[in-house]
This record gives sequence, C-alpha cells and structure tokens, in this order.
Amino acid sequence: MFGFIAISWALSFGLVPLQTDNVQKSSVVIEKCATFAELEVSAIAWDCLRVFGSVETYQFFQGENFTFSPYRADYIFGAEFIFNENIRIGVDHECDHPVASGAYLNTGIYESSYNYLSGETRVYIKIGATVKE
Repeated sequence: MFGFIAISWALSFGLVPLQTDNVQKSSVVIEKCATFAELEVSAIAWDCLRVFGSVETYQFFQGENFTFSPYRADYIFGAEFIFNENIRIGVDHECDHPVASGAYLNTGIYESSYNYLSGETRVYIKIGATVKE
C-alpha cells in the first residue's frame, strides 16, 4: 500500500455447540447452539511495529432460521514492537460485552439482560523460535 506498511485481515466463522459462563461464583450452562464470527485486522509498519485488533460476535439460532443478532461481542486491540523474529514486546487489551438484541432475550435464559462483562490489559514479552530442518 504505502511501501512501509503491510496490512492483513482474516474472517472466521464457527459453531459453539455448548457454552459455559462462570461468573460471580455461579455457573450457567447455555444449552443452545450458537455460532461465532470474527474479523481480525493487523498492520505492520517499518517491519518492527505491529498494530492489531479483532471483534468476535456470538449469536444464537432463532427457531429454525439463523439470523445475525448477536448477544455478545469480544474485542481485542493492541500493539507490538518486533525486535527480531524471536522477540516481541507488546501491550493488548481484551474486553467482552453483552449486546442488547432480541437473540438472547427470546431464549428465556437471561430474561433481563446478558450480564457477562470482562476486561483485561496485558503488557508482555513474547519469546519464541522457529525450528528449521
């Protein structure tokens, strides 16, 4: 694109056959089939700075039909400084939020709202190696 920036993206879809949320010392098993969709983006500038983010949504099947009506969205964003192919230093933040939609309200599982919230920020050093033959 600009010669010094490389941009990548990925789109994933999948099935969640069983979910368990352990929140506030209570365990809720959701026995409804759900799906997820994830969109990831990443940009590397000057071969040493990586900025990334993703959003993952979860949605239930409603009756016999599938509609995109998410009940939860998980977000990740962060940045890494790449020293070489084996060492990275970075920071990222993940937060998970309920989405106010009819998908979970019509299930009878969470009548008032889907109350799952979480968040964390990490500062890290990642050390790795690639084994070559």
